[in-house]
Amino acid sequence: RNLPFTGLNFPVFEYLRGHLSGYLLRRRDGGGNGDGDGDVLGQFGAVQRALITGISAAVAGTVSSVVTTPVDVVKTRMMLGAGSSTTNGSGDGDGKKKAGASVWAVGKKVYREEGVRGLFKGGAIRSVWTAISFGVYLCVYEGGRGFLENRRKEKEMSS
Repeated sequence: RNLPFTGLNFPVFEYLRGHLSGYLLRRRDGGGNGDGDGDVLGQFGAVQRALITGISAAVAGTVSSVVTTPVDVVKTRMMLGAGSSTTNGSGDGDGKKKAGASVWAVGKKVYREEGVRGLFKGGAIRSVWTAISFGVYLCVYEGGRGFLENRRKEKEMSS
């Protein structure tokens, strides 16, 4: 679940951050060359960079969490099924657990019993949580990085 999420999240985040910063730069410069290439984000102040990063991270996290919700639902069902496994049904009391169902089998079962809605169960709360957590995390990270970068530059200029 984490590999597809991360594999989708960070490219979408980088695209959105570059696109948003390019858009804002074009608006600020009256249609200049803010095309999202290079270090466009570096042309903003630390607070502005942090906000651009936070918004981009929140949107990317939302998109990634919605797309990967079916994988999370299947993983959760498999984990719950593994915890409630019973004996093999032979009645001999050997206590062996049934082999777990495959990912594909669990996914088909969820789809068959609950439809597409079942595959996206819990997706809304997962999306909101991811948007908030990624947005705040990367916003604070970028803000702190910008603050420390500015502080370093001020020290270099004063010495």
